[in-house]
Amino acid sequence: MVESMPLDPKVKISDLDMSELPLYNFHVVVLAEPDPETWVMPDDEKFSQLLEMYSELIINDVIGDAENLNFVPMPRAEDVKETIIIMAGEDMVIDFFKDLEPYSRYVVKSDNYEFENLRVLLDGIAKNNPTWTRIGIVGGVYEDEVVRVANAIQAAGFDTTIVKRHCISEDIFINLDNVWDAINAERKRILGERGQLDEDNDFDVEAA
Repeated sequence: MVESMPLDPKVKISDLDMSELPLYNFHVVVLAEPDPETWVMPDDEKFSQLLEMYSELIINDVIGDAENLNFVPMPRAEDVKETIIIMAGEDMVIDFFKDLEPYSRYVVKSDNYEFENLRVLLDGIAKNNPTWTRIGIVGGVYEDEVVRVANAIQAAGFDTTIVKRHCISEDIFINLDNVWDAINAERKRILGERGQLDEDNDFDVEAA
């Protein structure tokens, strides 16, 4: 268990699902990449599949194409023309959420414990795009990097929300089977027939 940092009380934490709080209504989505030195990724196919499912759900949530969803999505916010993704990690390598790297506008690597490099990027965004005010946080680990990333974003003056449905917890390193089952069920609920795994549990992460 890592030593936790207290979360800024101004940061919101949301348990709402995509039908109520879609990622495409944030101006920016920041994905916190777990530090591989703290959270060693198991050499486990099921763990890799779990990360692929998380990545696929995030991609579809950001794009919000109704044709690829199993429900009628809520309207896009009028002040959001496009949601950009920023990846932020403490290591030089993006490993856990590597499927999301091609979809990211900015990738901040080798950042420090308080994510000061991310803060510099956010200050630039605030200066050049003052109407971009809402930032959602996804990725992991919820008890560690997510909190520190959230604090950096809140300190930059943004309306900051941790979107829990897209955050991995330290629980996946303990109860992998239970988490896999829950995310697989969510994938089927959101994507309908596209969310059905074949008999080999093989699928590709694709853009919507």
